[in-house]
Amino acid sequence: MKKFPEKSGSHCRYGEIKSTIHRCVYDSFNHHEFDEHWCHMLDTFDLHENVWLVSLYSDRHYWVTAYVRDTFWAGMSTTQRSEGMNAFVDDYVHSRTILKQFVDQYDSALRRKVENEAIANFNSFNTDIPCISCYPLEKQFQGAYTLTKFKEVQEELRGFLYLITNEMGCEDSRYMFVVVDEVQVGNDLLKRVTFNVEVDQDPCDVKCSCKLFEFRGILCRHALRVLT
Repeated sequence: MKKFPEKSGSHCRYGEIKSTIHRCVYDSFNHHEFDEHWCHMLDTFDLHENVWLVSLYSDRHYWVTAYVRDTFWAGMSTTQRSEGMNAFVDDYVHSRTILKQFVDQYDSALRRKVENEAIANFNSFNTDIPCISCYPLEKQFQGAYTLTKFKEVQEELRGFLYLITNEMGCEDSRYMFVVVDEVQVGNDLLKRVTFNVEVDQDPCDVKCSCKLFEFRGILCRHALRVLT
């Protein structure tokens, strides 16, 4: 998206194309939906011959969220970790720092980072965020997660407001549910999306088609709704 103005800024319908490709990339919840939206965009704006877009689409398995949800990213993009570390070190060194100063300052930066992590760990072990529900499940997460991660779980619990759940049947101790969610896209638009949740009793396992657990490591509101 950062390269888009450079690559397509001269197009007479640039504004429309930019908003369309943004929705296509960020508001598609599975690869079938992404492919459908992408092809529709190419047809609408006659972009089938755009070399840059063709190359992007051929590499879609590496950068489109809908294609990488099966991989654990801990909520980070591919460059976010390195960018965060670069910003941290920038507080201690600059382009005119000589080698000896760099070694000393780098040690100081690492020491500060360890101290910050120790403080965060102490706060997580000695501070409680109040539960927002009466579910014992939330109490378990409160005791198991750090403060930051527990806040993410609570955001999923707040999402219960937008859910409609229907049990579709059971086969060999595996229960299947359909969960309808109102997902925010853009600034004010809500999009109704259907997710499939499977709960296997033996062994105890739960899977949702939104892949939030596989992608970020926390249970989604759809799985939590079924479990509660």
